[in-house]
Amino acid sequence: EFVAPHTEHEKALAEIWQTLLGVSSVGCADDFLDLGGHSLLATQLVARLEEQFSVRLPLRAILESTTLSAQAEALSRAIAAGTTTGLPALKAVDHAELLSLSSPQEQLWILSKFEKGLTAYNISLLCALEGSLDFERFEAALNRVIARHEALRMIFIEEAGVPRLAIQDQVQITVPMHDLRTLTSVGQGEELKQRARRLAQQPMPLDSGPLIRGELYRVGTTSYRFALVIHHIVFDGWSISVLLHALSEAYGENTGAAPSSRPACDYAAYVVWQREQLKSAALEPQRNYWRRQLRGPLPILEVPTDFPRPPRQTFRGDVCTVTVSPEQSDALKALASAHRVTPFVVMLAGWKALLYRYTGQEDCIVGIALAGRSRVEFEPLIGYFINTVAIRTALGRD
Repeated sequence: EFVAPHTEHEKALAEIWQTLLGVSSVGCADDFLDLGGHSLLATQLVARLEEQFSVRLPLRAILESTTLSAQAEALSRAIAAGTTTGLPALKAVDHAELLSLSSPQEQLWILSKFEKGLTAYNISLLCALEGSLDFERFEAALNRVIARHEALRMIFIEEAGVPRLAIQDQVQITVPMHDLRTLTSVGQGEELKQRARRLAQQPMPLDSGPLIRGELYRVGTTSYRFALVIHHIVFDGWSISVLLHALSEAYGENTGAAPSSRPACDYAAYVVWQREQLKSAALEPQRNYWRRQLRGPLPILEVPTDFPRPPRQTFRGDVCTVTVSPEQSDALKALASAHRVTPFVVMLAGWKALLYRYTGQEDCIVGIALAGRSRVEFEPLIGYFINTVAIRTALGRD
């Protein structure tokens, strides 16, 4: 039976659910997970509730109290108890100063010092463009996006062995256009693959930039391919949709207009916020949790392979694609629903079980990527927010 939201908190939650889940109406008995909710959407829900009510529900509260009415009750209790994050607020940042790097940026910077000319962290995209394309307007639009998102204007300078972040006032790139219409469709595919690979495998100097480059290929009268490469230290998977939306929007603008002003929140503000957050006493329970999880000698997963593990990482990996049928997908979702967990948790459990079957190791660590955009202000930004978390599991024969 459909029961319409009637309390203030139920109505507020219903509006957020409708936006995040893409549903037209929500009742009090509706279930967040059954409507397609998952951990990433739950994180966005937590951020929106914090923005609207100045309280932060634990993610656990969202994933354990999955009906609208149960979440509204949890929200009411948190507001009554005055539950706040205890974490720092966002602050404006002076861009004229050299700044510290974010934690994930620091990791990639260190890796770049060990591996000169490393290209494994160049993120490459190949996009299909259809329709009449104005090349000059397209290049100008890309440069307008660079002007509006400061992460694309960052360089990384070393001072006495310490990396520092600098934001360039202006970065202008050119986008070469190559006409491939004289080639056959097979020839075009091979040429595109080779050119895109060459573009992706050129090292990007972190200390001088730019850390973004692109090329256009004309494959038909009104068909084009756009190859784009951006270094991971300023970009992540979430940023892809942000950039493509911004590029489309900028292409449709009047090219004579000045770039819009810098947003109230930018990546530099995130870096300062993150650094202050890591010093906060409010995170001590989380630090204690990870100390417990990662104490003692850490296991190395010894998967049986054709060749021994090389003494030095080569990055010569590959991708294995598996297609899940609609029937299998429905079964996985049903299993997740029955155990009140997200489909991701079911898939991770299956992956861990598979690793145990191959290795016989009962102590297993798998790295998973978290979006890292825990505040609404971070969602529309291009930048490197992602955080890899080590999930350690004690596996047994049960």
